[in-house]
Formats: sequence, C-alpha cells, structure tokens
Amino acid sequence: MKKYNYILSIKSLLSFFILSTIISCAKVEETNVYSKTAKFSTSPFIIDCPSPLRFTRNSNALHIDLSDKWYLLQSKTGVIKVNESKEITIAVSAFDSNGNEYFAAGYGMAGGSFAAYFSCSSKIKLVKIKITSSDEIECRRIFWHCYNPI
Repeated sequence: MKKYNYILSIKSLLSFFILSTIISCAKVEETNVYSKTAKFSTSPFIIDCPSPLRFTRNSNALHIDLSDKWYLLQSKTGVIKVNESKEITIAVSAFDSNGNEYFAAGYGMAGGSFAAYFSCSSKIKLVKIKITSSDEIECRRIFWHCYNPI
C-alpha cells in the first residue's frame, strides 16, 4: 500500500511539473480592447485602442466574443454561420499610427471567440481597429491575444 501511494505521489508531482512547464512556455498576453456590447454591420465599427497593440508572440490575433451561437465556415474570408441559419462575413483590419492599414491574414475560432489573425513586423504598433460585417451581429467583448503555440 505504501509503495502504491509513493508511486501515485510521484505521478501527481510529475503531472503538475509538466502542466506548469506547458503553461509557462505558452507566455500568453491579453489586452482588453473593447469591453462593452457592440453591434457590427456594413458600416465600419471603429475602435481607438486604449493602448497600442504590439506583436509580441508568434501568434497575434484580435478575439471577438460573439453574442450569438456561431461556427466558422471559411477561415480565409471570415465567413461564419450564426444560429444555424444565417451566413455572415466579418472583416477585420487594423491601423498603425501612420495610418497604414493591415488586413487580417486569416480567421479562426479560438477558445470560443472569433479570431482575426495578423502577421506583421514586431516593430508595428496598432492604434485603431476596424470591423465590418455583411449583416448585423453583436459581440460582448473584443481583446488582443498573443501567444506562442506549443
């Protein structure tokens, strides 16, 4: 019985060590961009970022927590299906302090959020976000998420 408990303790300790190593290697950064409810439509929804968004990791994305139930149909163009019926295209771009516009390189689903991925130089700092959609859709929160995939 003692030998079994000892082995179980070692397994638990090893699991904890592996999990803590994975979490520390991920090095996730998250910046809140807009924490109010927002509605997107064909008219551009412009957000002035509270602080410049930086490209600090290998994966950099603007996450949008959509209010409706949805799933991704096309990752290249940002087409989603909402409430099992309506197809909506969401387009996201960002601007630096010089007014240069950067378009999302692709779209995806990450942790339940709609994600617009950007691939830019680490020297660029984004100060403004523009979001449009082909039909009206609501979101609860928008945040910038940077991480290194494991």
